Amino acid sequence: MDWNFSQYLLEGENENEFSRFVLEPLPMGMGNLIGNAVRRVILSSVPGTAIIGMNFEGIVHEFTTVEGMYEDMPDFVLNAREIIFRLNGINAATVRLEVKGEKEVKASDLILPTGVEVINPNHHICSLGAEADINVEFYIRVGRGFVPEEKNVEDELPITTIYMNSNFSPVRKATYRVEKYEDDNNMERLIMDIRTNGSVNPSQALKVSTVYLDKVLSVLENVELKEKVEENKNNKEEIASNSIIDKSVSELGLSRRAGNCLRSGNINKISDLTNLSIGELMCLKNLGKKSCDEIVEKLHENGLTLREEKSSGEE
Repeated sequence: MDWNFSQYLLEGENENEFSRFVLEPLPMGMGNLIGNAVRRVILSSVPGTAIIGMNFEGIVHEFTTVEGMYEDMPDFVLNAREIIFRLNGINAATVRLEVKGEKEVKASDLILPTGVEVINPNHHICSLGAEADINVEFYIRVGRGFVPEEKNVEDELPITTIYMNSNFSPVRKATYRVEKYEDDNNMERLIMDIRTNGSVNPSQALKVSTVYLDKVLSVLENVELKEKVEENKNNKEEIASNSIIDKSVSELGLSRRAGNCLRSGNINKISDLTNLSIGELMCLKNLGKKSCDEIVEKLHENGLTLREEKSSGEE
């Protein structure tokens, strides 16, 4: 069957932030199946960039009053969270803000290191009076989905760091609807609208989500039928005592590339590996689909699996 997949830019919309995608013709029922799966994945699994915390010179907690700054600290934090960054070729960065005297401080006033770009430079951060003198470090990371502040804590950051809730997802909204296909009453059309924050354009977000979905579904291709074996209590205790779960990942017999990717991600024991979901495994630096499939296969050979993904609620 010949399918037509098209991308449309609506009048008045920014192509870096919004696109409409149309897939047709589809068999009846397929539109909702594809649309719902892609929507769920694109809202939760497309990586993005966000501030995880800041170090505000002279400030020890987020309710401290800053001399000369008209906003209180909670408002400052909320404004900072709305700065949209893009990291090029790096996964972490530190951005500085040094302002003295009366000024309306915007995102364009940030001091950016190489590889960091601000998408919304006109975004308001705070307003300062003549006596103000602020010096702030923002810690930027790449991640997926929403991460609460307690999960953002890093031992390497200063003890005075004020951590924030982080919404890494660059996708602001993803919706779909299904219509009848005019040329055939037994076929239908899928229409998807995707809006991002501009750090990733809609077509890139859609591509990442479909690749992610393909990797997850590809695991089902390697299903094996195994004979059920009845075991008595002694056998179960013997198997538990001989478990390989606490052994090194090198015991799995992985290729050098896959093994190096795990070690660089500080995954040294098989128990560390089985505590990862397929999405977290794919986030490891330089780990491609081939290595991911190899790791999953080796785990299956030893009767082990990755942790199941937690389903996210509808947004």
